[in-house]
Amino acid sequence: MYQISFAEREAQLRQVLDFCYGILGEHLREAAPYRQEDWIERMEEDNKLLVYAYEDGEVISAVLGRRESGESLVCGFAACKASRRRQGITKRSMLYLRMRQSGQDSGISRWVLTRTGFMKIANIM
Repeated sequence: MYQISFAEREAQLRQVLDFCYGILGEHLREAAPYRQEDWIERMEEDNKLLVYAYEDGEVISAVLGRRESGESLVCGFAACKASRRRQGITKRSMLYLRMRQSGQDSGISRWVLTRTGFMKIANIM
């Protein structure tokens, strides 16, 4: 059974990023704001935006968010291992992130999902 956690240490984040780059494209390693150093900086500010699912020590899904402004949260990466797709793992991770960030004290009022050439804005409440 898989578990959901936050990337709290740099070694965890590196493992999660290697997983994401492997699925979403190695070219993102050098593209701001998706470079490893950009994510490390974000982890130091708020690691609760870096959610991943793992099973037997292996990353199987990841949802990495970043604050765009004081009131919006961008989901920069969402990736899932091919053999684990259509099982609700990434959806659950995204809902977990959204739940953690949509509290009254967070100030988040917009949730932005991105993909190359595509942006969709969904109001949280």
